Amino acid sequence: MTVEELLERLQGVRKTSHGRWMAKCPSHDDNSPSLSVTGNDGKILLYCFAGCGAHEIVTAVGLELSDLFPEKLEFSRGRTPRFPAHEI
Repeated sequence: MTVEELLERLQGVRKTSHGRWMAKCPSHDDNSPSLSVTGNDGKILLYCFAGCGAHEIVTAVGLELSDLFPEKLEFSRGRTPRFPAHEI
């Protein structure tokens, strides 16, 4: 899932800076945006300033926590995976 696909499921979305948005939290009665959404290297980070947990938030829009992260790397048996050092 991309951050744009998640944002389509939220209300009151506004961009605050590059890769960051605020939206109304779907897991509580939110009158003004209190949910911070950040897209970073394929991961989606959520923070509700009212205290809702990520599990509550994704469940409210019909998703699972695993939808917020990129797919796992596939490893070949007996081989050491190679990936850029910045991903460690």
